Amino acid sequence: MARYDTGRKGRTLQYNGHLDTVHLPFVPPRVDNGMLYGSGCSDMKGGIATAVEAMLALRETGLLSAGEVLLTAHDLHETPWGDGTQVNSLIDQGHVGDGVLPPEYLSDRLPVCGRGLAILEVAVERSGVPGRESVFVGQVVAGEIFNQSPIELRLSGTRRWLPGTPIADVQQQYLDLLSEVGRTHGVDVQDGFQVARDAFELDQQHPLTHAFQAAYAATTGVKLPVGEKPFVDDGNEFVRRGGVPAITHGPNAKGAHTLHEEVPINELVRMAVVYALTAVGFCQSD
Repeated sequence: MARYDTGRKGRTLQYNGHLDTVHLPFVPPRVDNGMLYGSGCSDMKGGIATAVEAMLALRETGLLSAGEVLLTAHDLHETPWGDGTQVNSLIDQGHVGDGVLPPEYLSDRLPVCGRGLAILEVAVERSGVPGRESVFVGQVVAGEIFNQSPIELRLSGTRRWLPGTPIADVQQQYLDLLSEVGRTHGVDVQDGFQVARDAFELDQQHPLTHAFQAAYAATTGVKLPVGEKPFVDDGNEFVRRGGVPAITHGPNAKGAHTLHEEVPINELVRMAVVYALTAVGFCQSD
């Protein structure tokens, strides 16, 4: 955590990013022809670097006339390895601004709503061994070798839902479905239901929304169209758990969750300016 506090009354704008990456072989960083390459540059060390740069620019120029900027970064974000407990603890302990900007790689829209996400794990087992003539394929998701009839099947997937749908209802629907499969086919079905983040909606009239759009327009000459968030990130949790608005916005980067992450340097510069100007507009309480 780091703070830049003007010492004058105003709002707090929080930049929040995650430090962990998906479990892939490490690709060392390099810059070539105005592009930054390497593990995490897209998701999301490039975004964190621009948030740091925005704080430095505000401090060095003195443009922030009131309020403060809070920078937080944490681990345990990437599912299924990360369970979100670090950012949850930050929120529960009160390390939350009046508005939050997570620098994920979403640059073409202002996300005003997003779906919730749970990770599903299903194990289906049957009793006994085959005792009749048969032709079968022994390895679907389960199975050990090609000529063995499997007695266990494992499925993994996701379930997404819209704002206004309680998580308990989503989970009960899932459990009812598995229970019906077990009864109908005489198999034992084990469930796994790990909630990643709940759905969210953003107040389009909130001061953060206005400040962000003004900063984006001042930097690019246009306003961002509103739309949905195509993925789930920690912004969902700041809205649900922290009760504050969160606008996911980052560089136009590519290759997240792959070995080929890349981000243009000029996109990082643009984003740093947008973040700094959003603070200038938002932190002044009037």
